[in-house]
Amino acid sequence: MNDISIPVSGASMRSSLFTPKMTPAPGVVILQEIFGVNNFVKWIAAKLAGDGFTVIAPDLYHRIEPGISLGYDEASLKKALEYYKFLDQQAAQADAEAAVDALRSHELCTGKVSAVGFCLGGKIVLKAAAKGLLDAGGAFYPVEVPTYKEKLGEIDCPVQVHLGSEDPHASENTRDILSTAMDVLDGGEYYLHAGGQHGFFNPIRETAYHPEATERAYLDLLRFLRENL
Repeated sequence: MNDISIPVSGASMRSSLFTPKMTPAPGVVILQEIFGVNNFVKWIAAKLAGDGFTVIAPDLYHRIEPGISLGYDEASLKKALEYYKFLDQQAAQADAEAAVDALRSHELCTGKVSAVGFCLGGKIVLKAAAKGLLDAGGAFYPVEVPTYKEKLGEIDCPVQVHLGSEDPHASENTRDILSTAMDVLDGGEYYLHAGGQHGFFNPIRETAYHPEATERAYLDLLRFLRENL
């Protein structure tokens, strides 16, 4: 892992770069939960790099405080919710999209780029896909879906969505919106994982981690990325 700096509007955003053995390789931008670029983000980024992708993880909280990396205890959750409250959502979206552009032009990338996001990051992935900025997208338990449901019809690349059946942030309405959007999207995939909580894909988040669902979801994600990048 190395740190790179990406120019963004009025600032410079640090991003963690993970490289596979063989380059150039297809690119994946990992977009964080509300807990920052923490050990989970680094885990999934390293895992995808090990499977042949050039991966970057941009620090979307850099405008608040660079280098935020939180755990999952109650105190950390409280801090994360405060950071999310003060996050400039439009700036974070633009910064994530700048990371996509930076990776696409990086010498270690083939020029084909996906973004894979979790929670907050899942929302950003869906919005970026609706702007035509991605070759593919992966959204794990994206939040606030009803607030941008109209944009889902504008997605023009393959997208894979993963939700947990026990996720309190994924209402029946949210599930219906996402499943319908993926049904009509060419290359859309929707998975609802039985017993999965919000954060089920996170082995560091012990209270939510679902090993079987994570294994299934990762294999589906890996296949999806290899098919579309």
